[in-house]
Amino acid sequence: MSLHADTTRELLVAPAIALGLCVIWILILAIPGALLLFLMLVVPVLVVLPPSLEVLPWLAIGLAMAVVVDVLGRRLQRRRFRWSVCGSALASTAMLALLVSYPSARDSAATTASRWVDFAFYRRDLDAQVREQHRSGQSPALVVITIDGFITIVHGIAYDESGEMALPVGRQSERWRAAAAGGELDGDTWSATRLYGNYFWWDAQ
Repeated sequence: MSLHADTTRELLVAPAIALGLCVIWILILAIPGALLLFLMLVVPVLVVLPPSLEVLPWLAIGLAMAVVVDVLGRRLQRRRFRWSVCGSALASTAMLALLVSYPSARDSAATTASRWVDFAFYRRDLDAQVREQHRSGQSPALVVITIDGFITIVHGIAYDESGEMALPVGRQSERWRAAAAGGELDGDTWSATRLYGNYFWWDAQ
């Protein structure tokens, strides 16, 4: 295999690692209970860091990727390729940071992807409950499924045939509030993001 082919392959290792870490993060967000376990393991470490050092985890990821790529690429004979490898690792770390935290952790690409993963998994149950409400004569249908949460902070998906979940909280009709009474959307301590059509992602406290 040519030196150029070897170099190209080694340069692709860091982006592949970054994408792999992003996929792992999406699964952590999507799998019920996984985020809580992750926080129990990682947050104690982050809490002891002063704000000025909160960038250290990202630097550690970048350094780790650079080391891994460098070890894998030791057969390369030219030192300048090592610099290219390190640049690839740092660029991949920046890409990972953008995917999981821009413009905010709540609205990042990774968080959005995890919501779609949950939606794909739970949509069949959601649609089944919507059909059940239609058969029982309830219209417009309002189905709320809780996916995960901790103590009083919960989130999930919903089907709102009226579309009133798209309105600012507190602007829903009395009929809608009556349908939501006793559930996670009872009150004004929730927020919703439209997935598409009448399907919504919601967070509540």
